[in-house]
Amino acid sequence: MSCFAFRLALFGLSVLAPLQSEQTLSASIDKARLVPVQPRSATPAWMDYDRVAAGYDFVAQHGKFAEQVMGMSSLAATFAAKDITPTLMQTGRLPKDFTQRMKETGQWIDKILDIPKDRADFTGREYMRAVELGQLHASVADSIRKSLNWDPKQRVPINGQSFAFVLYTFAYWPIEAMITTKQIDPVKDAKEIDAWFYLWSVIGYGMGAPDDLLPRTFARAKEIVPLLRKAQYTTETPAGIPILLGGQVRMIADQIAATSKATPEQAMSGAVKALGGLLMISPGECAALGLKDLPFAQLKQYAAVPPPK
Repeated sequence: MSCFAFRLALFGLSVLAPLQSEQTLSASIDKARLVPVQPRSATPAWMDYDRVAAGYDFVAQHGKFAEQVMGMSSLAATFAAKDITPTLMQTGRLPKDFTQRMKETGQWIDKILDIPKDRADFTGREYMRAVELGQLHASVADSIRKSLNWDPKQRVPINGQSFAFVLYTFAYWPIEAMITTKQIDPVKDAKEIDAWFYLWSVIGYGMGAPDDLLPRTFARAKEIVPLLRKAQYTTETPAGIPILLGGQVRMIADQIAATSKATPEQAMSGAVKALGGLLMISPGECAALGLKDLPFAQLKQYAAVPPPK
């Protein structure tokens, strides 16, 4: 068994999934690349609020660590996606004003993951924040469609495939990290983990991710994640990754400096270690980002380059 296959097996990702199931999922993933994100203002007919509430129970217990992962390895994973980084670079704001842009994104996620009082509160507040975030992305896609000049028979900006990939980086990467660091057990905590994925399915539905690619359960997520990685990760890393990763390291260093007495050098060193350590947990992420197995030196190098003006 290859090293990569071993690491997939370590996280419970079967490398011997049923052929027909993989073919069906692959077809859905391929098709989603041609479809723009489609936010939905009405909650899904299949939504069970008790399961949504159970998902928020998981947030109450593990949300702090989950959001740390989202802001580091989840975010960085999107930079390796062939349909995402060109979009980010085209809009221009993230490369030039990384910290502020990520602060706004973090505020969106905080609102979506804020624990609701009841079903009405969820549908009127948290769910609608997810819808609005999806609408924002749909608007951005419309604004850059001509400038990207993509062949719509091959892909469209902020398409269903890449949006599903982003959804999975935020839903799956934290679970992956929690299992690796033994904060949760995939067998003992199976019910709670499923509730987390169900919550993200409802959130993702509102944002506009394809219905047939939503992570209804942990088992379903484990089927789809490798296929989305295969679809969006390429052997040639997207241009712009050094700029984006450099901005992320500087952002983390600023956060460390603001909450400690660390010197700028200590904060930068801490940021490199924090980001690099989380990237190494996720199978294939360092390679997809064009980083070595020990990415620390490269991350420090990227952070030393000033952002574009």
